[in-house]
Amino acid sequence: MSSPVLVVGGLKWQFVTGSGDVTFGITTSGALYAWGANTNGVLGVNSQTAAFSSPVLVVGGLTWASIRTDCNSGTFNGTLYTATGITSSGAAYQWGNNSNLAFGFPTATTAFSSPVLVVGGLTWASIIGNQSNTTGSAPGQASWFGITTSGALYAWGYNAQGSLGLGNTTSPVSSPTAVLGSLNCLQVLAADSNSNSGFATVCALTSTGQVYCWGYNGTGNCGQNSVSVASYSSPVLVVGGLTYQEIFGIGQTQNPSFWGLTIAGDLYGWGGNTLGVLGTGSFSAGVGVSSPTVVTGSIKWKTPNSQTILQVPVTPGTSYPIVFAYPNIGFGPYSIPFGQQLQIEYDG
Repeated sequence: MSSPVLVVGGLKWQFVTGSGDVTFGITTSGALYAWGANTNGVLGVNSQTAAFSSPVLVVGGLTWASIRTDCNSGTFNGTLYTATGITSSGAAYQWGNNSNLAFGFPTATTAFSSPVLVVGGLTWASIIGNQSNTTGSAPGQASWFGITTSGALYAWGYNAQGSLGLGNTTSPVSSPTAVLGSLNCLQVLAADSNSNSGFATVCALTSTGQVYCWGYNGTGNCGQNSVSVASYSSPVLVVGGLTYQEIFGIGQTQNPSFWGLTIAGDLYGWGGNTLGVLGTGSFSAGVGVSSPTVVTGSIKWKTPNSQTILQVPVTPGTSYPIVFAYPNIGFGPYSIPFGQQLQIEYDG
């Protein structure tokens, strides 16, 4: 379509997100609707109908606070359609493709077309997912990381490279299990692996501003100033002694990359550096950057919460390029959460 067309149903929305050919939306009353492809029953409407061209209410009569969907298919990521939602009471549900028995409930069922409660009785603040891909038509491998309302970090699903942070590589893990270290977390990032080798790195920001990473470390992705250890199965503190307010990450082929924004407003990057993506002034693609290195340019950065993305000296009458990342994905070094208004101010 060459112009915007109103989504049918007359609903009022507070949040809409999508992945691949699937879309979910939460209304202002907290109802969850879905439309698009229904592979593996991922829309959660208790139906195996192939697709829906208008919003359909997700079954269960629940009131939803958030929804995440991971729906991919292709040469290196197989076919994996999953959805994870948190209700207004903090309960987590999952549905869709469970062929690798990676959902947060121990069962041999390979697909669910309606939401199923994640076991453990925990109250969740946020849950993210990560896919370590396979080749051909085989389903991708999925992992999930959840932060409870008390800041405790749990993981479940696929555990290649020890990426769940449980001190082992046992896989899959079919119920939420506490990540080692008793970390009190504000944020967790899991870098997708765009290859068929199961590379995955996870980093978490604690309430004290420290960053811990684990999983694949082949290009310095865990920030240990060394690549002598290929992977870590439990969290290790990123070197440098910096205090961070937010972290960002992207997945590249075998080379996940991460950035940390310090309290002082400086941006540091480490890990994969294909095409100089870290912004540190080098092209160390095959080796990567194994310790936090400042992004060049003497730029002071701020989070979207302060409504200022960057501060740089400007000259009146001069044109400056501004590049924004795709919303709600985490591509960087910055992303703007879906639905958030962006304000640009010139202080001249």
